[in-house]
Amino acid sequence: AAAQAPSGVVVGIDASNESAAAVDGFARDHLQAPCPVTLLLDPGLKVSRAYVITVEPTVYVVDTNGNIAYGGFGDDGISQGIATFERLAHG
Repeated sequence: AAAQAPSGVVVGIDASNESAAAVDGFARDHLQAPCPVTLLLDPGLKVSRAYVITVEPTVYVVDTNGNIAYGGFGDDGISQGIATFERLAHG
């Protein structure tokens, strides 16, 4: 049986100030189902500065109340972020 994606919304924000074409290319090459990720641009790096992004990738999981449920970076940040997201999505 195929793995089911957790319910919720996953958004990636480009913190490298890359072009829309570069971000779209990354999404095509690296982001696959079952967990769709919407990638957004961050012109002027406003979001990146607000979250104090200094390392890429930085991962934040925000719960339905708008609270940061997890923050981390690098490969460990990604795996722990996924685990936190799944825990929140599945109760």
